[in-house]
Amino acid sequence: MINTADYLTLRSRLKQIARIDSHAGSDGTYQVRSLYFDTPDNQQLMKKINGISKREKISPAFL
Repeated sequence: MINTADYLTLRSRLKQIARIDSHAGSDGTYQVRSLYFDTPDNQQLMKKINGISKREKISPAFL
């Protein structure tokens, strides 16, 4: 979690380098459907890139 001030700073900086694409809603937002978690050194990403099909998956439940 980040505080409001950090969020606004991050949003402002991202707007300078990122463009809204055709997948955004009419208000420029995106609906997040999935969250992916990995290790700090991206072990699961590297396994995916290297074609290793058995990877650990974390599926948190939000109630």
